[in-house]
Amino acid sequence: MSIKTVFSRLGTFLDSTFVFLRRAALVVILIIIIGAIVGGLTGSKVDIPEDAILVLDIDGPIVEELSQTEFERTLGQLTNSAVPEVLLSDLIAIIESAKNDERIKYLLLDLEHFGGGNPSKLQAVARALK
Repeated sequence: MSIKTVFSRLGTFLDSTFVFLRRAALVVILIIIIGAIVGGLTGSKVDIPEDAILVLDIDGPIVEELSQTEFERTLGQLTNSAVPEVLLSDLIAIIESAKNDERIKYLLLDLEHFGGGNPSKLQAVARALK
């Protein structure tokens, strides 16, 4: 076997391997995307008992506007590098919803991962809690 034949076969092998790995990576990415879409569409219904305690885990700082786009947040969640943030409007909506739900008797704030917030945002949360 000549050197030309050896290098030709080696080149063909490397090229085929590269094409296979590219296609396999594409399949994995598509499976992740489809899984994320299906997971987002199939929400589970939660049964709330009477006199329930709503545990509100505030993970990250309270902000008025998220610092990342939806795509960046989704990608960050998939790679475990997401920047935790809590929208003020979402937090107030949750508190108001809990206040209006007769099944929820208490609201427990889990502040272990709380990232803080400026005084105006904290005052808005305090007003919602009254």
